[in-house]
Amino acid sequence: MQAIEFEADVKNFRIQVPRKLSVLEQKHVKLVALFENENPAKLQRRAASFIDNIISNPLIIHGFNPMGRDDVHVR
Repeated sequence: MQAIEFEADVKNFRIQVPRKLSVLEQKHVKLVALFENENPAKLQRRAASFIDNIISNPLIIHGFNPMGRDDVHVR
């Protein structure tokens, strides 16, 4: 595998490959994107799923005793 390095701007989720790299035309490439991280919290943010909500806000039922490991496997 060979490596070629160049800088480009991403616009509309597309990267313009310079014409001088025509050797890449019709080739499958592996792309590694390095970029300045201006706001790390923005990258980590994603929509909370149902599971995320349950984990963050567990349902508390007074008097509930969860089954033990041995009880779960008894048939």
